[in-house]
Amino acid sequence: MIDAPDYTAQERGNHSTWVWLLAALVGIALSVVAGMMSYGYTTAQAEQRFADVVDYVATQSLSYDAFNSAYTTKNLIRVMEIAGEVARDMERDGSVDNAALEQYADQFNVSALIVTDASGNLVS
Repeated sequence: MIDAPDYTAQERGNHSTWVWLLAALVGIALSVVAGMMSYGYTTAQAEQRFADVVDYVATQSLSYDAFNSAYTTKNLIRVMEIAGEVARDMERDGSVDNAALEQYADQFNVSALIVTDASGNLVS
């Protein structure tokens, strides 16, 4: 018998190498596509969370502003009522000295009272 070279085994080896190379390239391509899709999905989720946080902060800010305005209005009304009571007490007592103003300030829980005349000049 004559030993002839086995070309079919070599051809099979070459085809096997190409199949493995093609499978590796397809695997790499699929991994890249999956990574890009995952990155896009994660980015979209982060954007949505950020938008939700911004909306929440805006809502809280608006409600705080409304609360703050109501609180300020109540305090101004309270100060006006105190000023009216002090003016009535000062008319009744007929005194405008600093000791009386300090007593009124303590009585009505305010930090200071300033008395001016009709033109806005400081009296006491």
